[in-house]
Amino acid sequence: MAVRFNDQVIEEFLQVTSATGAQTAPCMPSLFVGKPCLKAYEAALKEVYAGLDAPFALIKAKLLELLLLLDLHDDQHQLKRFLLNSDRTKGRRNIKQLMRCHVDHGLTVADYACLSGRSLSSFQRDFKRTFGMAPGSWLREAKLAKGRELVESSTLSIEEVAHDIGYADASHSIKEIRRDFGETPKQMRLKLA
Repeated sequence: MAVRFNDQVIEEFLQVTSATGAQTAPCMPSLFVGKPCLKAYEAALKEVYAGLDAPFALIKAKLLELLLLLDLHDDQHQLKRFLLNSDRTKGRRNIKQLMRCHVDHGLTVADYACLSGRSLSSFQRDFKRTFGMAPGSWLREAKLAKGRELVESSTLSIEEVAHDIGYADASHSIKEIRRDFGETPKQMRLKLA
């Protein structure tokens, strides 16, 4: 599950938890993998809100709830320190570094624009200047290259590979891989056997 918090939700979380700018020790973002309550939170979101067009007030409340839940499991206060030290208000970020760090997260071009501190059109223009191609094309190539790597180096099923590279439909990812690499994932694996 990928979640993007806007500045308003982050600021409210920092106010509610009485976090101040005094906590400026360097830190890395915390990982909260595998916590049962986080898995239950995600499952409940899917079950209760699937297909609903929720109003912003409800979305904001659920995002704040998630931040507070993460904070409860963060004994070292890494989350607060990370958010306080975040350069979200410092303007534009380096596009190459941003793409390298987040290429596996299944984000859209609009998400990357937001993370980079640029408008969508400005991001697309700067991206093309940096990489020599449109961001959508670059993301597609990066996803398919990772898919090929997973097919050739892992024992994941083709469906799992498709999911890992951001495709909801395995047959679509198979077509894309065949179109780019001239063979299906199954053919790639048979060649290696």
